[in-house]
Amino acid sequence: FEFTRKRAQSDAARMEDHNYLMEQCTVGQSRDAMHEMGVTLVRAGLLDDPLDALHISLDELKKVAAGNGPEDLRSLVRQRAEERDRLAKFTPPPTLGRPPAPSVTDPRDDHETDPDASTLRGQTASRGRATGTARVVRADAAPPRLREGDILVTTNVGPDWTLLFPLLSGIVLDSGEVFQHPAIVAREYRIPAVFQTRVGTSRIREGQVITVDGDAGIVELRVEGEG
Repeated sequence: FEFTRKRAQSDAARMEDHNYLMEQCTVGQSRDAMHEMGVTLVRAGLLDDPLDALHISLDELKKVAAGNGPEDLRSLVRQRAEERDRLAKFTPPPTLGRPPAPSVTDPRDDHETDPDASTLRGQTASRGRATGTARVVRADAAPPRLREGDILVTTNVGPDWTLLFPLLSGIVLDSGEVFQHPAIVAREYRIPAVFQTRVGTSRIREGQVITVDGDAGIVELRVEGEG
């Protein structure tokens, strides 16, 4: 028990930094090394941009350094850049193989097929009820400029968005789970939150006044002109 307690006390201080320590540091260092290799290849006349080296595998770069790599790196980079752009437009399926049969009817299916539904159903992530202005943010966008009392509507959020939470009156996510970081922090700040709406970002308009009911696990969409 004492061993586990000490580990918990030590690791708790690093919880907020785990993305930085485990992902950004390691990926950043790898990217810096790749960039240096790219600079060398540009100087050698083999590439046009140092960042083009990111399209070349580590094994290929080792062969290039040894003098027996691919002959036309520019063509290789161009092909892989085109493949990246093509895959960036691809929407992956929610499951691989045969999807599991639902054990019960999901009430969220109703508002996915009814564009006029005034209520979105999801999963309670943090209890409470709040009304505010929706700020709809794409998944790949930078954290937005918020006003106090705004309701954040996005696909999902990570620990780097935590600093924005004190400004929020509510949170709505397309995905998310009750045990993940944003749900835990929302409960700590007592911010009403509804996750797993699936269509929140497509149904809720930027600037629309909405109500997040974390007790019922629903989001009420106010109709224009409604008081």
